[in-house]
Amino acid sequence: MGIRYYSTQRPPAPGAYPRPAENKVLEVKGFCSRVYTRAIDRPAWGYVEYEKPLSPSDISSYELVPGELTCTVLRPLTDEEADLFETGPMYQVRFSDGTETSTFIDELTLASEMKGDEQQ
Repeated sequence: MGIRYYSTQRPPAPGAYPRPAENKVLEVKGFCSRVYTRAIDRPAWGYVEYEKPLSPSDISSYELVPGELTCTVLRPLTDEEADLFETGPMYQVRFSDGTETSTFIDELTLASEMKGDEQQ
């Protein structure tokens, strides 16, 4: 799974999204019309998925909106790593770009809950 960017201003057609030489386009998906997309909480014409994150200048120049980040839950944090009595459950996660961080349970959404976000 790649890093998804939504096209909110125009359909994702040739010339409407960046094609950096060092960042492979994994998928281009155009919707039948501009539809509300829960992942970005606004209408979009479609999306483009990349192997790696785009530069801020590419995102801005092509008026793209980053989708929700996907991550893999590696493990729950221990009491030694976080004050779980104060914070509640926390987890160590790895994002699709390889970075790792700690997160609260309410910041995570199960992939199964995200299915069917785009109405096509």
